Amino acid sequence: MRNRYDNSLLSYILLTTCFVFFGDALSPGIKIAFYAPLIVACYYRLPYIYCIWTSLGCGLVLDILSSQHMFAMHTLVYCLSTALTFRHKQHFYDDSISTIPVLTAIFSGTATILQLI
Repeated sequence: MRNRYDNSLLSYILLTTCFVFFGDALSPGIKIAFYAPLIVACYYRLPYIYCIWTSLGCGLVLDILSSQHMFAMHTLVYCLSTALTFRHKQHFYDDSISTIPVLTAIFSGTATILQLI
């Protein structure tokens, strides 16, 4: 059973990374947090420390590809957002259809506020 979750998470990481690479080419004026749903999906499949590592890796990829902010800005924001929103997963059911969108909105709002500070 664990292999199935690992394979689906790996395919989700690869698909999201493709969107990150080609997102600016397809829509240069729109800034979308492609990794936010991936990190929120990790909340229900991985322990806390692995979610921090996942957000660190996602932020690092965005820092390497982005030249708009200081280096490590996305990494810091994603790690802090994960630290602040991870505990809220207990308020939502894993099997509910609205769980991932609501937590993604909370994560994105937290990340936006932290990035503006």
